Amino acid sequence: MGLFAENVRKNGGQVHFCQSGAEAVDTVQRIALRRHAKSIVKSKSMVTEELHLNHALQDQGIEVIETDLGEYIIQLDGETPSHIVGPSLHKTKEQVAKRFTEIAGKEIPSDPHALTAFARKVLRQKFLHSDIGISGCNFAIAETGSISLFTNEGNARMVTTLPPVHIAVMGMERILPCLADLEVFMNLLPRAATGQKLTSYVTLISGPRQGLEVDGPEEFHVVIVDNHRNNLLGDEYQEALNCIRCGACLNACPAFRHTGGTPTVLFTLDPSVSSSHLS
Repeated sequence: MGLFAENVRKNGGQVHFCQSGAEAVDTVQRIALRRHAKSIVKSKSMVTEELHLNHALQDQGIEVIETDLGEYIIQLDGETPSHIVGPSLHKTKEQVAKRFTEIAGKEIPSDPHALTAFARKVLRQKFLHSDIGISGCNFAIAETGSISLFTNEGNARMVTTLPPVHIAVMGMERILPCLADLEVFMNLLPRAATGQKLTSYVTLISGPRQGLEVDGPEEFHVVIVDNHRNNLLGDEYQEALNCIRCGACLNACPAFRHTGGTPTVLFTLDPSVSSSHLS
């Protein structure tokens, strides 16, 4: 972890070690306050759900917009994710169309492509006018001081390149020693999560915009969260730190089928349809 932090700083980024969830939230709030942020866009992040970060930022009077389609849908209804990979898996396309119609003030058909087009139109404006972008981190590379993001919608690239500030929030267990180790997880994660050979977008971020680079943020912050993770080391529950958030356990879990919905088909291999569209 020390090597990762050292290399992030060498790349021009800033690192914040946070022992508790409250400290992590306070760190993000202070960055937002210093930047006089009014609007924040986010890509899907389970650790920010853990921290209830959205509510804390909204309490500051900041508009916080989830840009993953599934997360955007449930945010509109004031709900939390029902699945790690497909957060709106419990919604039917008719329910989504009804909600989008209310927002648009005109009829939005319950066709997945029409629903996606409407969300894209709304979110593009949010990307262009946001003050801060917040992402999670699938894996962090100690050797290079980089974070990696695996996505299928491309929204994370908008979140991490268009706003002037990018804040990556990650659990302390996400660090890999070197770039070669990432290849294993680039194959493992999508196959376990959605049945794909590779996610559509694999992004490596190694600091803020440099020199003549045409995109990227002015500031890059990495917030590393402990929040009792360190207490699991050497404990009988240490294996929990190995979780890569693929959601495969939920797909086979009898309890989840009752509490999180009972979809018979969880994901599609059709590249034209995001997993977030399914119900």
